[in-house]
Amino acid sequence: MTIDDLSMWMSSTGFNIPEPFEVTVTSPSFRISKTIVVDSSKRNVFSSKDILGTTEEECLSDGIYCFKTESCGVSYTINRAYLCNSRCQIDTIISSSNGELISELEELEFYYKSVEINTKLGKLNIATDMFKVLQNKLERLGCDSKKCCG
Repeated sequence: MTIDDLSMWMSSTGFNIPEPFEVTVTSPSFRISKTIVVDSSKRNVFSSKDILGTTEEECLSDGIYCFKTESCGVSYTINRAYLCNSRCQIDTIISSSNGELISELEELEFYYKSVEINTKLGKLNIATDMFKVLQNKLERLGCDSKKCCG
């Protein structure tokens, strides 16, 4: 998982790019929360060891992740859909479809985008429902993430 601080930092006198800061990441199961340190001056790459506390690196599960941090006494929370495995599955199906399954592929793309958009808009119940539908459709097409994406 990559995290970039896209803030526009002023470079004139009196303004400094913030020091690295802590972000609490809660996994899709909402049972595991880990604190990571984000350096706002660079692209940050985190593995399952950082996000989930695993002993070995493994693929992060798709789902809606919650990110929380505090700055100047104000708490900030944002949710984002992490769908790398689903994207790989959809791409694999597209690449092997030979122009078949067009309506099914359009549906997959709709549910994929719906999860992302509804998460960004804070409509987590809808995003979660759409994510479940997406996963069921991928499963019905016989493409689980381990089979399709190694």
